[in-house]
Amino acid sequence: MALVELIFMATGLLAALLIAAGGGGAFAATIDVPADQPTIQAAITAAAASGDTIQVAAGTYTENLV
Repeated sequence: MALVELIFMATGLLAALLIAAGGGGAFAATIDVPADQPTIQAAITAAAASGDTIQVAAGTYTENLV
C-alpha cells in the first residue's frame, strides 16, 4: 500500500472516530450575560450543546428562570 493511501485511510479513520465520539465540529460555547444574551433565561435557551457555559456578569437580575 502506498504512503498516500495510508494517510488517506488514517485521516478517514480519525474523522469517523471524531464523529462517533460526538466531536463532529461542535465545540462547547461560553455565553456571556449580558454581553451575548440580555438575560439569564435567554442564555439558558441559547445554550444548544451539552457543555456550554453561561457566565453572568455581576449585577441584579430580576427574572423567572425556567
